[in-house]
Amino acid sequence: MKAVITALLGVLAVPFVVLNLLGGIAAGIWLAILGEWGAIGYGILASFVAVYALSIALLPQAIFAMPAAYLGMKGRRVLMYLCALPANIYGTLVITIWCVAVLYFFTAQVDSTSLIPLLIWSYSVAMTPLVTMAKPDLYAGDDALPSASLPVTFLSEIGYIVMICMILFTEAGIGEAGLVFVAILLVGMWFLHWRPFLIDKMEPEDNSRNGKRQKLREILGSALGLVGTCVVAVLMIYGGILGYVALQQHREQARMSAFRKDYAEVMTERLEDYPDNVEIYLSRGSAYALDGDYGSAVNDFTKAITLQPNNPEPYILRCRAYRKLGKHEETIPDCNKVLEVAPEYAALAYYHRGLTYAILNQLDQALEDLTKALAAEWPPPDTQAQPDDFSVRTYEGRDELMYQLYLGRGVIYLRQEKWEHARSDLEEARKLAVEGNTRGSPWSHEALRAATEALKMLELEQQKGEE
Repeated sequence: MKAVITALLGVLAVPFVVLNLLGGIAAGIWLAILGEWGAIGYGILASFVAVYALSIALLPQAIFAMPAAYLGMKGRRVLMYLCALPANIYGTLVITIWCVAVLYFFTAQVDSTSLIPLLIWSYSVAMTPLVTMAKPDLYAGDDALPSASLPVTFLSEIGYIVMICMILFTEAGIGEAGLVFVAILLVGMWFLHWRPFLIDKMEPEDNSRNGKRQKLREILGSALGLVGTCVVAVLMIYGGILGYVALQQHREQARMSAFRKDYAEVMTERLEDYPDNVEIYLSRGSAYALDGDYGSAVNDFTKAITLQPNNPEPYILRCRAYRKLGKHEETIPDCNKVLEVAPEYAALAYYHRGLTYAILNQLDQALEDLTKALAAEWPPPDTQAQPDDFSVRTYEGRDELMYQLYLGRGVIYLRQEKWEHARSDLEEARKLAVEGNTRGSPWSHEALRAATEALKMLELEQQKGEE
Protein backbone atom coordinates (compact mmCIF):
# COMPACT_ATOMS: atom_id res chain seq x y z
CA MET A 1 0.00 0.00 0.00
CA LYS A 2 2.81 2.38 0.83
CA ALA A 3 4.41 1.79 -2.58
CA VAL A 4 1.09 2.50 -4.30
CA ILE A 5 0.61 5.76 -2.37
CA THR A 6 4.18 6.88 -3.05
CA ALA A 7 3.96 6.06 -6.76
CA LEU A 8 0.59 7.74 -7.13
CA LEU A 9 1.73 10.92 -5.44
CA GLY A 10 4.94 10.94 -7.42
CA VAL A 11 3.18 10.54 -10.75
CA LEU A 12 0.43 13.07 -10.14
CA ALA A 13 2.93 15.52 -8.70
CA VAL A 14 4.86 15.77 -12.00
CA PRO A 15 2.78 18.60 -13.51
CA PHE A 16 2.74 20.45 -10.19
CA VAL A 17 6.52 20.16 -9.91
CA VAL A 18 6.80 21.74 -13.36
CA LEU A 19 4.35 24.46 -12.36
CA ASN A 20 6.14 25.06 -9.05
CA LEU A 21 9.53 25.36 -10.74
CA LEU A 22 8.61 27.36 -13.86
CA GLY A 23 5.33 29.02 -12.93
CA GLY A 24 6.82 31.29 -10.29
CA ILE A 25 9.75 32.26 -12.52
CA ALA A 26 7.52 32.99 -15.51
CA ALA A 27 5.02 34.93 -13.41
CA GLY A 28 7.82 36.90 -11.74
CA ILE A 29 9.29 37.92 -15.11
CA TRP A 30 5.82 38.78 -16.39
CA LEU A 31 5.12 40.98 -13.36
CA ALA A 32 8.53 42.63 -13.67
CA ILE A 33 7.72 43.58 -17.27
CA LEU A 34 4.43 45.07 -16.07
CA GLY A 35 6.25 46.97 -13.34
CA GLU A 36 4.49 45.17 -10.47
CA TRP A 37 7.55 45.24 -8.21
CA GLY A 38 5.46 45.53 -5.06
CA ALA A 39 3.70 42.22 -5.74
CA ILE A 40 7.04 40.54 -6.45
CA GLY A 41 8.60 41.88 -3.24
CA TYR A 42 5.62 40.98 -1.05
CA GLY A 43 5.51 37.51 -2.59
CA ILE A 44 9.19 36.73 -1.97
CA LEU A 45 9.02 38.06 1.59
CA ALA A 46 5.83 36.14 2.37
CA SER A 47 7.26 32.90 0.97
CA PHE A 48 10.25 33.01 3.31
CA VAL A 49 8.41 34.23 6.39
CA ALA A 50 5.54 31.78 5.95
CA VAL A 51 7.83 28.74 6.25
CA TYR A 52 8.52 29.65 9.88
CA ALA A 53 5.12 31.19 10.57
CA LEU A 54 3.23 28.12 9.36
CA SER A 55 5.59 25.79 11.23
CA ILE A 56 4.80 27.66 14.44
CA ALA A 57 1.08 27.86 13.65
CA LEU A 58 0.92 24.09 13.09
CA LEU A 59 2.68 23.23 16.37
CA PRO A 60 -0.63 22.86 18.30
CA GLN A 61 -1.29 19.80 16.16
CA ALA A 62 1.17 17.98 18.39
CA ILE A 63 -1.22 18.32 21.32
CA PHE A 64 -3.46 15.76 19.64
CA ALA A 65 -1.01 14.01 17.30
CA MET A 66 1.34 12.75 20.01
CA PRO A 67 -1.39 11.08 22.08
CA ALA A 68 -2.83 9.65 18.87
CA ALA A 69 0.54 8.11 17.98
CA TYR A 70 0.87 6.64 21.49
CA LEU A 71 -2.63 5.14 21.32
CA GLY A 72 -1.82 3.71 17.90
CA MET A 73 1.25 1.97 19.31
CA LYS A 74 -0.94 0.50 22.03
CA GLY A 75 -3.39 -0.77 19.44
CA ARG A 76 -6.28 1.41 20.59
CA ARG A 77 -7.47 2.44 17.16
CA VAL A 78 -10.77 4.03 18.07
CA LEU A 79 -9.20 6.38 20.60
CA MET A 80 -6.37 7.08 18.18
CA TYR A 81 -8.86 8.22 15.51
CA LEU A 82 -10.65 10.46 18.00
CA CYS A 83 -7.38 12.14 18.98
CA ALA A 84 -6.11 12.49 15.40
CA LEU A 85 -9.29 14.05 14.04
CA PRO A 86 -8.91 17.46 15.81
CA ALA A 87 -5.27 17.63 14.69
CA ASN A 88 -6.25 17.09 11.06
CA ILE A 89 -9.08 19.62 11.28
CA TYR A 90 -6.76 22.21 12.82
CA GLY A 91 -4.12 21.67 10.12
CA THR A 92 -6.74 22.02 7.41
CA LEU A 93 -7.95 25.29 8.96
CA VAL A 94 -4.44 26.80 9.15
CA ILE A 95 -3.56 25.88 5.56
CA THR A 96 -6.91 27.13 4.27
CA ILE A 97 -6.49 30.50 6.01
CA TRP A 98 -3.00 30.86 4.55
CA CYS A 99 -3.94 29.96 0.95
CA VAL A 100 -7.16 31.98 0.86
CA ALA A 101 -5.39 34.98 2.41
CA VAL A 102 -2.67 34.85 -0.26
CA LEU A 103 -5.24 34.60 -3.06
CA TYR A 104 -7.28 37.48 -1.57
CA PHE A 105 -4.21 39.70 -1.18
CA PHE A 106 -3.05 39.32 -4.77
CA THR A 107 -6.48 39.38 -6.44
CA ALA A 108 -7.12 42.70 -4.68
CA GLN A 109 -4.28 44.18 -6.76
CA VAL A 110 -5.25 42.87 -10.18
CA ASP A 111 -6.19 44.89 -13.23
CA SER A 112 -6.90 43.95 -16.83
CA THR A 113 -3.20 43.33 -17.60
CA SER A 114 -1.96 41.65 -14.42
CA LEU A 115 -4.71 39.13 -13.60
CA ILE A 116 -3.03 35.99 -15.02
CA PRO A 117 0.53 36.65 -13.74
CA LEU A 118 -0.71 37.65 -10.29
CA LEU A 119 -2.78 34.47 -9.97
CA ILE A 120 0.18 32.29 -11.01
CA TRP A 121 2.47 34.26 -8.70
CA SER A 122 0.04 33.85 -5.82
CA TYR A 123 0.08 30.08 -6.40
CA SER A 124 3.88 30.03 -6.11
CA VAL A 125 3.80 32.21 -2.99
CA ALA A 126 1.16 30.02 -1.31
CA MET A 127 2.73 26.67 -2.19
CA THR A 128 6.40 27.48 -1.57
CA PRO A 129 6.26 27.14 2.25
CA LEU A 130 4.08 24.01 2.06
CA VAL A 131 6.43 22.33 -0.41
CA THR A 132 9.43 23.38 1.67
CA MET A 133 7.96 21.83 4.83
CA ALA A 134 7.07 18.63 2.95
CA LYS A 135 10.51 18.06 1.39
CA PRO A 136 12.05 16.26 4.41
CA ASP A 137 9.22 13.73 4.32
CA LEU A 138 9.62 13.24 0.57
CA TYR A 139 13.17 11.96 1.08
CA ALA A 140 12.54 10.19 4.38
CA GLY A 141 13.06 6.71 2.93
CA ASP A 142 10.95 3.61 2.53
CA ASP A 143 10.69 2.47 6.14
CA ALA A 144 7.41 4.28 6.81
CA LEU A 145 4.27 5.39 5.12
CA PRO A 146 4.35 8.79 3.48
CA SER A 147 4.00 11.60 5.98
CA ALA A 148 0.77 13.57 6.25
CA SER A 149 2.47 16.65 4.81
CA LEU A 150 2.90 15.07 1.37
CA PRO A 151 -0.76 14.35 0.52
CA VAL A 152 -1.88 17.56 2.26
CA THR A 153 0.57 19.60 0.16
CA PHE A 154 -0.52 17.79 -2.98
CA LEU A 155 -4.21 18.40 -2.23
CA SER A 156 -3.44 22.04 -1.41
CA GLU A 157 -1.88 22.43 -4.85
CA ILE A 158 -4.97 20.92 -6.47
CA GLY A 159 -7.26 23.07 -4.35
CA TYR A 160 -5.38 26.27 -5.21
CA ILE A 161 -5.49 25.51 -8.93
CA VAL A 162 -9.24 24.92 -8.60
CA MET A 163 -9.63 28.29 -6.83
CA ILE A 164 -7.73 30.04 -9.63
CA CYS A 165 -9.93 28.37 -12.26
CA MET A 166 -13.05 29.46 -10.37
CA ILE A 167 -11.82 33.07 -10.30
CA LEU A 168 -10.95 33.00 -14.02
CA PHE A 169 -13.82 31.08 -15.53
CA THR A 170 -16.79 31.47 -13.18
CA GLU A 171 -18.58 34.22 -11.29
CA ALA A 172 -17.36 32.82 -7.96
CA GLY A 173 -15.83 35.10 -5.35
CA ILE A 174 -12.98 34.44 -2.93
CA GLY A 175 -15.37 33.07 -0.28
CA GLU A 176 -16.89 30.48 -2.60
CA ALA A 177 -13.46 29.47 -3.90
CA GLY A 178 -12.26 29.11 -0.31
CA LEU A 179 -15.13 26.75 0.51
CA VAL A 180 -14.17 24.53 -2.42
CA PHE A 181 -10.56 24.56 -1.21
CA VAL A 182 -11.71 23.44 2.24
CA ALA A 183 -13.76 20.64 0.69
CA ILE A 184 -10.74 19.35 -1.23
CA LEU A 185 -8.58 19.42 1.89
CA LEU A 186 -11.27 17.61 3.87
CA VAL A 187 -10.98 14.73 1.40
CA GLY A 188 -7.30 14.57 2.23
CA MET A 189 -8.09 14.79 5.94
CA TRP A 190 -10.49 11.87 5.63
CA PHE A 191 -7.80 9.82 3.90
CA LEU A 192 -5.18 10.66 6.51
CA HIS A 193 -7.59 9.88 9.31
CA TRP A 194 -8.56 6.44 8.03
CA ARG A 195 -5.44 5.31 6.19
CA PRO A 196 -4.02 3.24 9.10
CA PHE A 197 -7.31 1.36 9.31
CA LEU A 198 -7.35 0.77 5.56
CA ILE A 199 -3.76 -0.39 5.50
CA ASP A 200 -4.19 -2.75 8.43
CA LYS A 201 -7.16 -4.38 6.71
CA MET A 202 -5.26 -5.04 3.50
CA GLU A 203 -4.05 -8.58 2.92
CA PRO A 204 -0.38 -9.17 2.11
CA GLU A 205 0.32 -9.22 -1.57
CA ASP A 206 1.25 -12.38 -3.34
CA ASN A 207 4.99 -12.09 -4.03
CA SER A 208 4.62 -13.95 -7.30
CA ARG A 209 2.43 -11.15 -8.63
CA ASN A 210 4.52 -8.27 -7.33
CA GLY A 211 6.60 -8.02 -10.49
CA LYS A 212 3.67 -7.73 -12.86
CA ARG A 213 1.89 -5.22 -10.62
CA GLN A 214 5.02 -3.13 -10.24
CA LYS A 215 5.55 -3.07 -14.00
CA LEU A 216 1.91 -2.10 -14.55
CA ARG A 217 2.26 0.71 -12.01
CA GLU A 218 5.39 1.98 -13.77
CA ILE A 219 3.65 2.03 -17.17
CA LEU A 220 0.60 3.74 -15.72
CA GLY A 221 2.77 6.20 -13.84
CA SER A 222 4.76 7.11 -16.95
CA ALA A 223 1.56 7.63 -18.95
CA LEU A 224 -0.02 9.81 -16.28
CA GLY A 225 3.19 11.77 -15.85
CA LEU A 226 3.42 12.40 -19.59
CA VAL A 227 -0.21 13.52 -19.75
CA GLY A 228 0.23 15.81 -16.74
CA THR A 229 3.38 17.33 -18.17
CA CYS A 230 1.66 17.96 -21.52
CA VAL A 231 -1.26 19.62 -19.75
CA VAL A 232 1.08 21.94 -17.86
CA ALA A 233 2.99 22.67 -21.07
CA VAL A 234 -0.23 23.63 -22.85
CA LEU A 235 -1.26 25.82 -19.92
CA MET A 236 2.12 27.54 -19.91
CA ILE A 237 1.93 28.16 -23.67
CA TYR A 238 -1.56 29.58 -23.18
CA GLY A 239 -0.25 31.71 -20.33
CA GLY A 240 2.59 32.90 -22.53
CA ILE A 241 0.16 33.99 -25.24
CA LEU A 242 -1.93 35.82 -22.67
CA GLY A 243 1.23 37.37 -21.29
CA TYR A 244 2.27 38.63 -24.72
CA VAL A 245 -1.18 40.12 -25.30
CA ALA A 246 -1.14 41.72 -21.84
CA LEU A 247 2.34 43.11 -22.49
CA GLN A 248 1.19 44.67 -25.74
CA GLN A 249 -1.81 46.19 -23.98
CA HIS A 250 0.43 47.52 -21.22
CA ARG A 251 2.77 49.09 -23.77
CA GLU A 252 -0.18 50.65 -25.58
CA GLN A 253 -1.55 52.05 -22.32
CA ALA A 254 1.86 53.44 -21.42
CA ARG A 255 2.17 55.00 -24.89
CA MET A 256 -1.26 56.60 -24.63
CA SER A 257 -0.54 57.85 -21.12
CA ALA A 258 2.69 59.46 -22.30
CA PHE A 259 0.87 60.92 -25.29
CA ARG A 260 -1.82 62.42 -23.06
CA LYS A 261 0.80 64.00 -20.82
CA ASP A 262 2.58 65.46 -23.84
CA TYR A 263 -0.75 66.62 -25.24
CA ALA A 264 -1.62 68.35 -21.97
CA GLU A 265 1.77 70.11 -22.01
CA VAL A 266 1.16 71.27 -25.57
CA MET A 267 -2.27 72.61 -24.59
CA THR A 268 -0.67 74.43 -21.65
CA GLU A 269 1.76 76.14 -24.02
CA ARG A 270 -1.09 77.10 -26.34
CA LEU A 271 -2.98 78.68 -23.44
CA GLU A 272 -0.13 81.13 -23.04
CA ASP A 273 -1.02 82.51 -26.45
CA TYR A 274 -4.79 81.96 -26.23
CA PRO A 275 -5.75 82.25 -22.54
CA ASP A 276 -9.49 82.54 -23.27
CA ASN A 277 -9.83 79.65 -25.71
CA VAL A 278 -12.52 77.31 -24.40
CA GLU A 279 -11.61 74.42 -26.68
CA ILE A 280 -8.07 74.35 -25.35
CA TYR A 281 -9.37 74.07 -21.80
CA LEU A 282 -11.74 71.28 -22.85
CA SER A 283 -8.94 69.46 -24.65
CA ARG A 284 -6.52 69.70 -21.75
CA GLY A 285 -9.20 68.82 -19.20
CA SER A 286 -10.20 65.75 -21.19
CA ALA A 287 -6.55 64.65 -21.37
CA TYR A 288 -6.25 65.06 -17.61
CA ALA A 289 -9.44 63.05 -17.09
CA LEU A 290 -8.32 60.21 -19.36
CA ASP A 291 -5.07 60.05 -17.40
CA GLY A 292 -6.91 59.92 -14.04
CA ASP A 293 -6.13 63.46 -12.90
CA TYR A 294 -9.76 64.39 -12.26
CA GLY A 295 -8.99 67.31 -10.00
CA SER A 296 -7.08 69.13 -12.75
CA ALA A 297 -9.81 68.16 -15.21
CA VAL A 298 -12.47 69.80 -13.03
CA ASN A 299 -10.40 72.98 -12.87
CA ASP A 300 -10.16 73.19 -16.66
CA PHE A 301 -13.85 72.43 -17.21
CA THR A 302 -14.77 75.05 -14.62
CA LYS A 303 -12.62 77.62 -16.46
CA ALA A 304 -14.39 76.69 -19.73
CA ILE A 305 -17.78 77.18 -18.02
CA THR A 306 -16.67 80.59 -16.80
CA LEU A 307 -15.77 81.58 -20.36
CA GLN A 308 -18.89 80.03 -21.98
CA PRO A 309 -21.62 79.49 -19.36
CA ASN A 310 -24.18 78.34 -21.95
CA ASN A 311 -21.99 75.67 -23.55
CA PRO A 312 -23.33 72.21 -22.45
CA GLU A 313 -20.10 70.32 -23.14
CA PRO A 314 -18.01 71.46 -20.13
CA TYR A 315 -20.96 70.77 -17.81
CA ILE A 316 -21.25 67.19 -19.09
CA LEU A 317 -17.50 66.65 -18.85
CA ARG A 318 -17.39 68.10 -15.35
CA CYS A 319 -20.23 65.74 -14.34
CA ARG A 320 -18.05 62.77 -15.25
CA ALA A 321 -15.07 64.15 -13.36
CA TYR A 322 -17.17 64.90 -10.26
CA ARG A 323 -18.51 61.34 -10.25
CA LYS A 324 -14.99 59.93 -10.45
CA LEU A 325 -14.01 62.12 -7.49
CA GLY A 326 -17.05 60.98 -5.51
CA LYS A 327 -18.56 64.48 -5.44
CA HIS A 328 -21.98 63.25 -6.47
CA GLU A 329 -24.06 66.12 -5.13
CA GLU A 330 -22.13 68.60 -7.29
CA THR A 331 -23.15 66.83 -10.50
CA ILE A 332 -26.84 67.69 -10.08
CA PRO A 333 -26.53 71.49 -10.69
CA ASP A 334 -24.46 70.77 -13.81
CA CYS A 335 -27.12 68.40 -15.14
CA ASN A 336 -29.83 70.97 -14.43
CA LYS A 337 -27.84 73.58 -16.33
CA VAL A 338 -27.54 71.29 -19.37
CA LEU A 339 -31.32 70.79 -19.37
CA GLU A 340 -31.73 74.57 -19.27
CA VAL A 341 -29.30 75.64 -21.99
CA ALA A 342 -29.24 72.61 -24.33
CA PRO A 343 -32.42 70.48 -24.39
CA GLU A 344 -30.94 68.42 -27.23
CA TYR A 345 -28.52 66.99 -24.65
CA ALA A 346 -31.33 66.06 -22.26
CA ALA A 347 -30.57 62.34 -22.54
CA LEU A 348 -27.05 62.85 -21.20
CA ALA A 349 -28.26 65.16 -18.44
CA TYR A 350 -30.92 62.70 -17.30
CA TYR A 351 -28.38 59.87 -17.49
CA HIS A 352 -25.84 61.55 -15.22
CA ARG A 353 -28.46 62.93 -12.84
CA GLY A 354 -30.28 59.60 -12.62
CA LEU A 355 -27.10 57.72 -11.71
CA THR A 356 -26.31 60.38 -9.13
CA TYR A 357 -29.74 60.05 -7.53
CA ALA A 358 -29.29 56.26 -7.44
CA ILE A 359 -25.94 56.62 -5.67
CA LEU A 360 -27.54 59.04 -3.20
CA ASN A 361 -30.31 56.47 -2.60
CA GLN A 362 -33.02 58.78 -3.93
CA LEU A 363 -34.62 55.95 -5.86
CA ASP A 364 -37.81 57.61 -7.07
CA GLN A 365 -35.95 60.53 -8.62
CA ALA A 366 -33.35 58.15 -10.06
CA LEU A 367 -36.02 55.95 -11.62
CA GLU A 368 -37.73 58.96 -13.18
CA ASP A 369 -34.51 60.35 -14.69
CA LEU A 370 -33.24 57.00 -16.00
CA THR A 371 -36.60 56.39 -17.67
CA LYS A 372 -36.48 59.83 -19.29
CA ALA A 373 -32.91 59.16 -20.48
CA LEU A 374 -33.99 55.91 -22.14
CA ALA A 375 -36.93 57.65 -23.84
CA ALA A 376 -35.01 60.75 -24.94
CA GLU A 377 -33.44 61.23 -28.35
CA TRP A 378 -29.67 60.96 -28.12
CA PRO A 379 -27.48 63.55 -29.85
CA PRO A 380 -25.54 62.23 -32.86
CA PRO A 381 -21.81 61.58 -32.45
CA ASP A 382 -19.40 64.14 -33.83
CA THR A 383 -18.08 62.65 -37.06
CA GLN A 384 -15.46 65.39 -37.31
CA ALA A 385 -13.60 64.38 -34.15
CA GLN A 386 -10.33 62.56 -34.76
CA PRO A 387 -9.27 59.43 -32.79
CA ASP A 388 -6.56 61.35 -30.94
CA ASP A 389 -8.63 64.52 -30.45
CA PHE A 390 -9.08 64.67 -26.69
CA SER A 391 -11.50 67.56 -26.88
CA VAL A 392 -14.49 65.33 -26.29
CA ARG A 393 -17.42 66.46 -28.44
CA THR A 394 -19.87 63.70 -27.59
CA TYR A 395 -20.27 60.94 -25.04
CA GLU A 396 -19.10 57.44 -24.28
CA GLY A 397 -20.21 54.67 -26.64
CA ARG A 398 -23.99 54.67 -26.82
CA ASP A 399 -24.26 50.92 -26.19
CA GLU A 400 -22.29 51.30 -22.97
CA LEU A 401 -24.50 54.13 -21.80
CA MET A 402 -27.67 52.22 -22.68
CA TYR A 403 -26.29 49.23 -20.76
CA GLN A 404 -25.67 51.37 -17.70
CA LEU A 405 -29.16 52.86 -17.93
CA TYR A 406 -30.87 49.48 -18.12
CA LEU A 407 -28.67 48.01 -15.41
CA GLY A 408 -29.20 51.00 -13.10
CA ARG A 409 -32.95 51.02 -13.58
CA GLY A 410 -33.14 47.24 -13.22
CA VAL A 411 -31.31 47.36 -9.88
CA ILE A 412 -33.68 50.08 -8.66
CA TYR A 413 -36.69 47.96 -9.65
CA LEU A 414 -35.09 45.04 -7.82
CA ARG A 415 -34.71 47.11 -4.65
CA GLN A 416 -38.35 48.14 -4.98
CA GLU A 417 -39.32 44.45 -5.44
CA LYS A 418 -40.81 45.06 -8.88
CA TRP A 419 -39.56 41.71 -10.11
CA GLU A 420 -40.84 41.65 -13.69
CA HIS A 421 -39.67 45.18 -14.47
CA ALA A 422 -36.29 44.37 -12.93
CA ARG A 423 -35.93 41.17 -14.95
CA SER A 424 -36.83 42.93 -18.21
CA ASP A 425 -34.23 45.68 -17.70
CA LEU A 426 -31.48 43.37 -16.43
CA GLU A 427 -31.94 40.97 -19.32
CA GLU A 428 -31.74 43.89 -21.74
CA ALA A 429 -28.53 45.06 -20.02
CA ARG A 430 -27.08 41.57 -20.29
CA LYS A 431 -28.05 41.41 -23.97
CA LEU A 432 -26.17 44.67 -24.65
CA ALA A 433 -23.14 43.35 -22.74
CA VAL A 434 -23.17 40.10 -24.76
CA GLU A 435 -23.36 42.05 -28.02
CA GLY A 436 -20.48 44.26 -26.87
CA ASN A 437 -18.45 41.19 -25.88
CA THR A 438 -19.02 39.71 -29.33
CA ARG A 439 -17.63 42.88 -30.90
CA GLY A 440 -14.69 42.92 -28.48
CA SER A 441 -15.74 46.13 -26.70
CA PRO A 442 -13.41 46.72 -23.72
CA TRP A 443 -16.25 47.59 -21.32
CA SER A 444 -18.33 44.49 -22.04
CA HIS A 445 -16.50 41.81 -20.02
CA GLU A 446 -17.07 43.39 -16.61
CA ALA A 447 -20.49 44.57 -17.76
CA LEU A 448 -21.55 41.01 -18.58
CA ARG A 449 -20.36 39.82 -15.20
CA ALA A 450 -22.24 42.61 -13.39
CA ALA A 451 -25.48 41.95 -15.30
CA THR A 452 -25.24 38.21 -14.61
CA GLU A 453 -24.67 38.85 -10.91
CA ALA A 454 -27.66 41.21 -10.82
CA LEU A 455 -29.90 38.56 -12.42
CA LYS A 456 -28.74 36.00 -9.85
CA MET A 457 -29.50 38.47 -7.06
CA LEU A 458 -32.94 39.03 -8.57
CA GLU A 459 -33.73 35.32 -8.43
CA LEU A 460 -32.61 35.08 -4.81
CA GLU A 461 -34.52 38.17 -3.70
CA GLN A 462 -37.63 37.05 -5.53
CA GLN A 463 -37.49 33.65 -3.82
CA LYS A 464 -37.13 35.32 -0.43
CA GLY A 465 -40.05 37.63 -1.19
CA GLU A 466 -42.28 34.74 -2.20
CA GLU A 467 -41.42 32.85 0.99
